[in-house]
Amino acid sequence: MRSLSTATLAELFASETPQAWLWLLSIYTPEVEGGVIRLVNNMQNVVSRGMTFTAYPFRVLLPSDSEENQPGLQVQIDNVELMLVSILRQMLVPPTCVLELIAMTRADSPEFAVQDLVLRTVEWDAKVVTFNLTHEDVMHAKFPAHTYNPEEFPGIF
Repeated sequence: MRSLSTATLAELFASETPQAWLWLLSIYTPEVEGGVIRLVNNMQNVVSRGMTFTAYPFRVLLPSDSEENQPGLQVQIDNVELMLVSILRQMLVPPTCVLELIAMTRADSPEFAVQDLVLRTVEWDAKVVTFNLTHEDVMHAKFPAHTYNPEEFPGIF
């Protein structure tokens, strides 16, 4: 269970609050200058912990609570400028992403963060770029990682 600050709990349980909650999305890839793209779902840029997050419209679709599917989430980013599509076409390896939730008045201390997300699939059209983000798929990883056979390891047999 995640622990939330007292101020956050008070805002969540209040019948109304002036607090704005924003998602910060960091996309790490060597194909861009500086190695990272930082976006915030806001109308203005936001500075958090000394890093500037560029205002860009997107929404986060949280995963369903199902035992049959591996947890993952979707991020739908508006594709009006076609900026991301040109970057995505240049990518040779899947980028990693970090998704954080901040309160606007406390931008330097994220209330919630999802680390080490990997971009598994991406789809786009004229309006939207959809990222499907998951953690490393440990459920389908080969175990043991190596195969011991008589040809390669004759001393074992």
